[in-house]
Amino acid sequence: MKKLVTLFLMLSFGKIDGQDFRFAEVGYTLFPQTELKEDANSKTSYQEFGIQFKLPIQTKNKKILLVNSLQYDLLQATLFEVPFFSELKTQKNFHKIAYALMAVHRLNENWTILARAKPTLVSDLNHDLNGKDFIFQGTLLASHKINSKLKLGAGIVYTTQTGEPLLLPAIQLSYNHNRHLLKMILPSHINYLYSLDEEGKYKLGLKAKFSGGNYAVNFNGNDKGISKSINRVVYSRGNAGLLYNMKLTEMLRLELQGGISMLRKYRFVDIENSTATFDAKNSGYFTTSLHFNIVNQKVENRPAKLVE
Repeated sequence: MKKLVTLFLMLSFGKIDGQDFRFAEVGYTLFPQTELKEDANSKTSYQEFGIQFKLPIQTKNKKILLVNSLQYDLLQATLFEVPFFSELKTQKNFHKIAYALMAVHRLNENWTILARAKPTLVSDLNHDLNGKDFIFQGTLLASHKINSKLKLGAGIVYTTQTGEPLLLPAIQLSYNHNRHLLKMILPSHINYLYSLDEEGKYKLGLKAKFSGGNYAVNFNGNDKGISKSINRVVYSRGNAGLLYNMKLTEMLRLELQGGISMLRKYRFVDIENSTATFDAKNSGYFTTSLHFNIVNQKVENRPAKLVE
């Protein structure tokens, strides 16, 4: 069965990557209970569940790669004794369902253009869906291969990583030499991995990521100077910590990450655009995920490495 699955994926994906391509991922992240800066009696905790699938299609001339991806994330927030709510304990679920289409065009041996469109449903699903439940994110990057080890790129991203949708400049860097692998797209994330063995079965490194969300909701608040009709929740945070990556099988890798979550801000917006803002204290976090990869050592073109 394993050989049949591998053969199917190889035939479907074609020659897209010199080392591996992550076609599926499932993960869980825990943010333990921490106090709000506004009130030491108020606390919050979060947990996230996520799953993602990718289906790449490459043109016959090997110059254009199309990657279709489908993503679902569940953010479960628990608030304890927050004055904004009448209940002593409030639990809310926020859903994210996204489809992304990424096109990678290899202009020549050294230059690659990447464009990605990502329409996304972001909602608590407790109301009739409308236009406010959908957001659009996008990426446009140009990447230049300096040598066999180093790639540099630049472009723009339209993203909600700061909470509100913003158009931001982006800088991309990829360095892969011997046992060292460094990948970053600023201002989004930085990943560094060092292979502890020659085969790359065990890897240790660092990861820093700044991310956020923007959800359409329908629930009642209490006071804090805004009305009870809350229709949007916005958050942002920065995570940084150690990363451990282990190869379980030829196609399956386990990844563990733990560290500190900082700059945690939460904002509730009512129907009149009045806001109530809360800041959470720094706390630890822990992430575990499984990655399903397809390996093709004979391929030279590696555009899929540009964006995770």
